[in-house]
Amino acid sequence: MAEFLKNEPIGEDLFSGRAQEHVAETICDNIERLHVIGLEGEWGSGKSNLVKILQQKLSNKDKKYFFFIYDAWAHQMDFQRRAIIEEIVEFIDREDGLLVTKDKLNYVKIKALGTVVETETELQSSFTWASFFLVCSIILTPAAIQLSTTLKFEWINYVISLMPIGCILFAVFISMRKQRKDFFSMGHLEHIKNQLIGAYKQGNTKSTKREYTDTKRPSTVVFRQFFHDVDESIPEKHVLIIVLDNLDRLPRANVQEVWTIIQSCFSDGVVEFPKIKIVIPFDRTHLCVNDEQDSAGNNIHDYTDKTFDAVFRVALPVLNDWEEYFDRQWEKAFGQDEVNGDRQELDYVKRIYDCYTETITPRKIHAFINQCLILSLLHKGHGIKYRYYAVFISHKEHILKNIIEALSDLAYLKGLKRVFEQDEEFFQTIPALSHQVTLERGQEIAIHRVLRLALENGDADKVKEISKIRTFPSILETLLREFNTVDSLQMPICALDGLSPEDYGGEEIYANRWNMIFQGVLDIDLELDTSKDGYLFQYQKVLIKHGSKEQIEAILAKLIPQFNQLEGINAARYIDCIKEVEEIVAPKDIQVLDLLGEIVVPWEQLEKIITDSKGTPSQYRLRSKEEEVDKFLTDLTVEQLAKVSYIGELHKSGYKLEQFKERAKEGAEQTNSYNEFCTLWRNYREVISDKIEINLDIEYLDQYIREAKEHQHSDIESDLLCYIFSKFDFNTVENYSEITSYLNQEDKAEEISDKISLYMSYSDLMFRSTQYKTSSLYCAICKIVTGDIERPLRANPKELLLQFEMVIVCSKVSKEDLSAQLSRWKFVKISDNEVEKYLPVDFLSLIDEVEDDFSENCRTRVKDYLDTRSEEQWAHYIEQGIDSYGISAGRIIAYDWPDLVWTKIKDYLQGLVNDRSLPEDIDTWKKYIEEFLKKRKQIGRILGVFYDSLKTEAISVEEFKFWGEWLFKYNKVELDDKTMRRLIPPELLDDEECVKILLHNFTKVVKIYRQASADEHEDFDDKIQKLSGVDENIKELANRIGGFDVNSASRQDHKEN
Repeated sequence: MAEFLKNEPIGEDLFSGRAQEHVAETICDNIERLHVIGLEGEWGSGKSNLVKILQQKLSNKDKKYFFFIYDAWAHQMDFQRRAIIEEIVEFIDREDGLLVTKDKLNYVKIKALGTVVETETELQSSFTWASFFLVCSIILTPAAIQLSTTLKFEWINYVISLMPIGCILFAVFISMRKQRKDFFSMGHLEHIKNQLIGAYKQGNTKSTKREYTDTKRPSTVVFRQFFHDVDESIPEKHVLIIVLDNLDRLPRANVQEVWTIIQSCFSDGVVEFPKIKIVIPFDRTHLCVNDEQDSAGNNIHDYTDKTFDAVFRVALPVLNDWEEYFDRQWEKAFGQDEVNGDRQELDYVKRIYDCYTETITPRKIHAFINQCLILSLLHKGHGIKYRYYAVFISHKEHILKNIIEALSDLAYLKGLKRVFEQDEEFFQTIPALSHQVTLERGQEIAIHRVLRLALENGDADKVKEISKIRTFPSILETLLREFNTVDSLQMPICALDGLSPEDYGGEEIYANRWNMIFQGVLDIDLELDTSKDGYLFQYQKVLIKHGSKEQIEAILAKLIPQFNQLEGINAARYIDCIKEVEEIVAPKDIQVLDLLGEIVVPWEQLEKIITDSKGTPSQYRLRSKEEEVDKFLTDLTVEQLAKVSYIGELHKSGYKLEQFKERAKEGAEQTNSYNEFCTLWRNYREVISDKIEINLDIEYLDQYIREAKEHQHSDIESDLLCYIFSKFDFNTVENYSEITSYLNQEDKAEEISDKISLYMSYSDLMFRSTQYKTSSLYCAICKIVTGDIERPLRANPKELLLQFEMVIVCSKVSKEDLSAQLSRWKFVKISDNEVEKYLPVDFLSLIDEVEDDFSENCRTRVKDYLDTRSEEQWAHYIEQGIDSYGISAGRIIAYDWPDLVWTKIKDYLQGLVNDRSLPEDIDTWKKYIEEFLKKRKQIGRILGVFYDSLKTEAISVEEFKFWGEWLFKYNKVELDDKTMRRLIPPELLDDEECVKILLHNFTKVVKIYRQASADEHEDFDDKIQKLSGVDENIKELANRIGGFDVNSASRQDHKEN
């Protein structure tokens, strides 16, 4: 059975140090010489136990010691001096050993607490109402007698006779009405007598009264006399020891009241009361004697040294073996069976107690175990482990102050935080202990209810605090199922806004909980907020913030269409709403503007937004009616129009503004005021998207451009120059000095190039360079526009292709830049009939090394064209010669020649052989034929036929230059004595190219030479001998053939020279 530990002194030193035992023996040995004894020690150090030990030890002395323990703390609301007297008297009365009679004690008490008061009272006589009625009865008596004899009715006689008696009775009643108790006492009867007959007595009445009155605060002198009386009342060999306990727990005023008694009665150096001794246990740090004492207890020694005969320090118990003591007390409280049943749990408890208890004392151990016992009784059968009791008791104040904080931030557990932070049972038990309910109800009351209220009230701070609790995700999941309407979900959604994925325990749980919310929201119709604050409720913004891309788009799909259904929509609020949504969903890569539908709003609203924001809200799909906007702008005066800065933005937003455009155009054409022209021109230019079509006289242009220069209106200058370049040729412009002064100002090129496309197409710009080729400004504009392949331009690529070479020459634009610019457009369609016109050989040669889409498309088109040529067309090309389009273009684009071309070439070569003729460009044809030969094409048969033709006519120099290399290469030479005369006539030595062919094939030449007879090569020898001295190639040939004295020939030639 459970047993609570008593927190009272046991009179025994149970600890190994035995310090209290030693102090008690010391005091016991010197008790005769000590009258005022101080016991200094911290709270819980065992001072009360020491007094108990001392009481036991003094019981063995010859004298008989009586211990009176006065608990000053128990009397803190009483007058301490009075309470001490009353308690001492009562104690002495109870102790039979002191042999003091009760009357004597009462006399001492009355003497100490009271004062004698004598009161003399003088009463002045007066005529009372009782006397008045008594006199009336005397007067009425004879009258009543007389009337009774004259009246006839008997009952009237009785009434009249009773009247005097009634007056007497009424007088008696008046005299006695204030006194009902002790009516027949002598004092009351005396009072009635005086009331009835006091009127007949003359003079005043005097009386003297003697009584004792209590004094609430006996003086020091009275107190000293009280101790004298008590000391005299105590028998010999009897000693009263007064223990003033808990004095250090009183406020300063109460302590001073008692301290003056001790100081005046016992601390003057003279032993006045040998049978009375004082023992005062105190804690120096808590005892407050005077106002100058600081919080650390300094200056207290000045008082204790003067007051006490001796001060014994009571040290805290040495609890090196506190665990053993703890075990004994735990066993005593819970029983042996409970301890043996779970020894490990007791170890947990001791570990927790040790961790959170700075100073371990028996009193603290007792209090701790008793609290554990109380909790175990309150939660009996709940299955709560003692370790959780220990934590709860150690941090009760912190936990009860804020249970949510205690569960969310376990920093207060210090070193044991790791033991409990992953312990699910801990988070269930602490709420149960806090609210004294079962484990199942603990979290529901402490967390579920608090979290539910926080969600319902939208208390984000409280939800954030609760989210630190480890069980928060599972509790939230349960609670979210309870909210199933839009109204019920609004506040919870807002409250959960401030939580990050880490607060949920990770991205997966975070996504899961928000999915639960979205499942409930997406099945419900959502409405816009039509209040003054905005069009989206706060919970809708939170949903957009925390949803996935698909979920956000689903929410927006429900909300955005409703804007079209709003009556009197506020455009400014709508824009702010969409901007806020864009900012929220920016990390999710959702294009909110793409989801918007067009909304028509009054021009008055839209015009204000445009004016304030310096731009149009077209990206938000806000529009006004075209005719409304057009009429508004058309009706503006020129002065009003000068203040408008948004017309260009309106035009970009899709407003055509046809009426306004026509009005601005007519005004600019008709006005002769430069200022009006500037206003109208600028606005007209803003509403033109393709090409400016306006008729301006060059005389006015020359004047306007001069004024624009004077006013530094660079935009007007550049606009007018663009207009001039697009409308007037150079011959006209050169007659106007103001205009011609700009033609070589290249610094204007950048500004003009930015707007030139409004005045003419890119094709026209490049074509007109033929007129302005001498203008460095114009050429610079062409270069800038051509070099910027991102610039939007209008052009006719086909015409540019036709004029490609002329354009790059006149505009000074590089062929690479122009080709890159043309690559922007889709390649033009060129029919087969147009290929040779639009893609001539010169053009193909010009772009041969250019690598971009345009150049490649050109080459591809030529290839496709050549692929479709027939045999007759190829025969025609070959007949035309090597410079024909088919052969020249094919060679430039590295065309993969088909077999039919080679067939036609062989036919062509055969014709040459048959006619013993040669092509006009021998070298080019040789290179062209070599391209086929490299592909292992064969011309052996043709060479054989040609060689056969040499039997009738020797080869000429030109024929050898064309055919010679191939004859040697393909072994078409027959070695006989006539070969040299036919194939290597002496005339070949006069041609350098022929000599090189002979050298290149010297092996075969030597064979032919040696095969010939002497008379066959006689002329050949003479020619070599003659030329070897002046031609190194012939000299080398002579050396290769052998038999020639080239050195002597050289000397002979030198002499002849």
